[in-house]
Amino acid sequence: MMDAEQQEELRRRYNPEGSPKREVQHRLVEILVEFDRICRAEGLTYFLDYGTLLGAYRHGGFIPWDDDVDVSMPSADYRRFQQVAPAMLGEGFFLQTRLSDKEARMGHGLMKIRRDGTLSINRASDFHVTYHRGISIDIFESVATPAVSRKFFHWMNRRVSKSFGFFAYPKPMSFLNVVRSMVFPMEYVLMKGLWALVGALVPKDREAGTLERNDTKVPTPTADLYPTDTLEFEGHTLCVPRNVEARLNSIYGRDFMTLPPEGQRKMHAVFMCSDTSQCYTNNDVQR
Repeated sequence: MMDAEQQEELRRRYNPEGSPKREVQHRLVEILVEFDRICRAEGLTYFLDYGTLLGAYRHGGFIPWDDDVDVSMPSADYRRFQQVAPAMLGEGFFLQTRLSDKEARMGHGLMKIRRDGTLSINRASDFHVTYHRGISIDIFESVATPAVSRKFFHWMNRRVSKSFGFFAYPKPMSFLNVVRSMVFPMEYVLMKGLWALVGALVPKDREAGTLERNDTKVPTPTADLYPTDTLEFEGHTLCVPRNVEARLNSIYGRDFMTLPPEGQRKMHAVFMCSDTSQCYTNNDVQR
């Protein structure tokens, strides 16, 4: 963890107490603690991941300029959480999945817990449809993955996510898209068949996100993930991979403790509101 003086200087600069960003972070912690409560009650495995894991290890909480939370769960626990959470979540929390909020277009291997009475707008937000846009944490499915080279894995990921994404999400009508509509479904089936064959021949001794998700895929040896350990995050003891440094090294490289250049210290969201009851419209002003 960084020294206390440097941590305090970063907090004063990026997320001082009482600032809008800090209030958003408090909301995220509320959701994360509720998620952790259900996992503990049901004996489910999870771990902080990506920027949230880096923040816990390097800062003892959020990366000061960060505005989201990422956790991962092995497949069986991911599916179990999806089943039990709707009935167990406290008032004001909503489990957003491909089934519970179809307009959200969640895709494969991702669900979110959103907070009512809040608002989060990002670059992918679609205002042509209605879905829950509250502040949320991302819950990723971590699936058993064959011990193939990272280059081959990333090639498979690009092919599968591109072909799946084409027919999973609406596309404008054009001649090229008509051709793609015939090619991509076949490619998806072929690539998934190839991946199943590889999985049958090569030991699955690591985990990564689902191939359908076109985000940062980091196959990590299962032995570096489980059994999970714990680490402090914003004053709460939460689950992390067994070997935190190995996980962070595989995601960010060996210099993960080095702060990025200031120009790269960016939020994920375009706009966030921790309490929509304090927002107003032009009609409110006129009245």
